[in-house]
Amino acid sequence: SKRLDLIVANDVTRPNAGFAAESNEVIIVRKDQSERCVRGTKREVARTLLDEIAACGAVNSERS
Repeated sequence: SKRLDLIVANDVTRPNAGFAAESNEVIIVRKDQSERCVRGTKREVARTLLDEIAACGAVNSERS
């Protein structure tokens, strides 16, 4: 067991998403196994990821 709070996956072979595009699409899988698909500009996706990571940090600090 890796005890991960989040896993983020993106399919870089999708057209209009990934390395050679201005936009991206990722799937966020949380520890509780809920999933969220995020689409947008790379900046928007990055902001969402930072918010998700911060939320995990808030949860983890409450457990300490």
